[in-house]
Amino acid sequence: MLELDDIWSCVQKNEHKRWMWAAMCRRTRHIVAFALGDRSTRDPYSVLASHPA
Repeated sequence: MLELDDIWSCVQKNEHKRWMWAAMCRRTRHIVAFALGDRSTRDPYSVLASHPA
């Protein structure tokens, strides 16, 4: 089972927020996939799509 989480950071100014989406295995706590981007609705799905079933 995967746990999906997001973390944000600023690049030079607060208006330039960037997000990291990470998928982590709950049992092993390993990061199995991640994506960088904005906080649009497509970004969490890009993390899940990059992880093989």
